[in-house]
Amino acid sequence: MIRYYSRQSSVPKLIGKNKRYLVNNCIVPILLLLLGCQQQQELVSKQLYSKKYTTGEVVIAPQFDDAFPFQDGLAAVKSGKMWGYINKQGAFVIQPKYYLAHSFHEGFAAVQIEKDGKYGYINKHGVFIIPLKYDYVDSFREGFARVKLGEKWGVINNHGQLVIKNVFEFIESFHEGLAGYINGDEWGFVNSNSSVVIKSRVRYFVRFQEGLAAFWDKGAGKYGFIDKNGLMVVAPIYSGVQLFQSGLAAVQLEQYGKMGFINRGGIMVIAPKFDDVFPVYDDLIPVRYEGKWGYINKEGVMVIAPKYDAAFEFQNELAEVRIGEKYGLINRSGDMVVSPCFVMIKHDEFGERLGFISEGLIAVLIGDKWGYVSE
Repeated sequence: MIRYYSRQSSVPKLIGKNKRYLVNNCIVPILLLLLGCQQQQELVSKQLYSKKYTTGEVVIAPQFDDAFPFQDGLAAVKSGKMWGYINKQGAFVIQPKYYLAHSFHEGFAAVQIEKDGKYGYINKHGVFIIPLKYDYVDSFREGFARVKLGEKWGVINNHGQLVIKNVFEFIESFHEGLAGYINGDEWGFVNSNSSVVIKSRVRYFVRFQEGLAAFWDKGAGKYGFIDKNGLMVVAPIYSGVQLFQSGLAAVQLEQYGKMGFINRGGIMVIAPKFDDVFPVYDDLIPVRYEGKWGYINKEGVMVIAPKYDAAFEFQNELAEVRIGEKYGLINRSGDMVVSPCFVMIKHDEFGERLGFISEGLIAVLIGDKWGYVSE
């Protein structure tokens, strides 16, 4: 089944039933960008600060107990039991003193000093800009962050001012100027002025992307799409959908059926013949066909033959693939660039996609320690 994923929400995270694409705390067993498993120790001992690195070369030696991708020039890493922040030379610029730490987004990072304590936000100097007073928070997006006080959710701006009071059972982060909310049996969208612009008790909404939001119609038991005026653009006739990306959305007509792609007008432009697909993040789209993964273009033509046991979207000129139990890297011609091996890698915890390259570096687990290798 086709999936919609959103790490922020406690509402249903999938459209359909397939959980393969759902990010769970960004821990996904995939490739380590090295030149083969047997070369890991050799790479660890390489000169770390040369001017130019080859793909998969260690840039910051594995020394951390956990690590996240770089964001805004800094990366949250765990040393012992506490979290801090390093720069791209691997030096701590904010010492490890937090029980929990989020990645920086829009100049702020959410942190928690002690277990079960309150959350606040620091700047890149480690100074608290928004004090420790929230029971849960999320990263800033579009200048706003959702925060929880007690059992209710609200939204603050980047000055720490409450722009949407904590009155919602649940509220999403802002996307394209609107935040989805749930209050009782009412689902809808609110703007940054705290005005409800769309609401319904018969439609359950998923956030906006490219001007359209997916909804599940209670009566039809199917998914469709609305625009920002709340007008139906694509009728609820699908058992599963993904959000629009690059003008296309994956859809599934019948439960457990094949998947294809529609355009914004609801016209099927790539016939439903795939067992599983990824969103259209790139000109090459990962699809599963007859049990194997390959890549099609936006016209639905198979460009890289389905021969992988798993495949992921391209980022820059590279994509992750799995053959058997091993993961590796291919280029856009389907040539293997990095030989497959067992590894783990962290993905952007707050991004719209499962990007594995962040600011030219990849957070990877080597042995039992985390470090960073080059793109």
